[in-house]
Amino acid sequence: MTAGRRFVEALLDRLSEDAVAGKPAAAFHAALLECRNGADFHDGPGTPYWDPESDPDYAAALAAAPAGDPLTEAARAVAPLTRWNPVTRAEHVRPPYDADVASRMLATLAIGSFCPVHYPTVRAGLFLLRGGLHYPLHNHESPEIYVGISGAVTISHGLNGDTHQVSPGGYSVTPSDTLHSLTTGDAPVLLAFIWLGPYDRPIWWWREDETSPTGWTRSPWHRQVDNSWAMDDEEPVVSVS
Repeated sequence: MTAGRRFVEALLDRLSEDAVAGKPAAAFHAALLECRNGADFHDGPGTPYWDPESDPDYAAALAAAPAGDPLTEAARAVAPLTRWNPVTRAEHVRPPYDADVASRMLATLAIGSFCPVHYPTVRAGLFLLRGGLHYPLHNHESPEIYVGISGAVTISHGLNGDTHQVSPGGYSVTPSDTLHSLTTGDAPVLLAFIWLGPYDRPIWWWREDETSPTGWTRSPWHRQVDNSWAMDDEEPVVSVS
């Protein structure tokens, strides 16, 4: 079994019980089933921006993961075959946002175009969050799911901050265009993620702004050729539901 197929099977297994029960993970489970049946699986050497085995936070996250967990072992196998990138770079972060956020998030695709699992309509991979991160309130068109591998992250949905924690064995579904933020404690966090739908649409970061009629301003982030994201000019939010 290739490392990519192993990753798909581990995700399917993690989500299968809730998918059968018709819970929010069902759509992601169904997409992975289609992927398993139609993808081109191949394990070739990646051209990494970053070597996961040499990063102390990645190593610490794997060491802290539950022993013998199939998803952990699948992540360990597929990670070196993928191209890791920062989610953004410091030069792409504009004030008043903290440029330090750029150094605290790294991600890679294991499922997608030209990945170990070549399947263009699903994007899935690994997301490393360093300790002390606050990923600001943001939204995007594609629904997503985060699946816990190691560590604990607090995810807040909506302007009112309905929060819950994702840790190993758990997951969090964010519907399309739903505002959410992510906050870590001192320890690094490793997640698997799945995006459904468009992968090239902007991500909108929101911040409170008393000069805006609604009290909120948002900035679009656009995907770059290296798969990271760059911020564009902000605009006032004209309505808040």
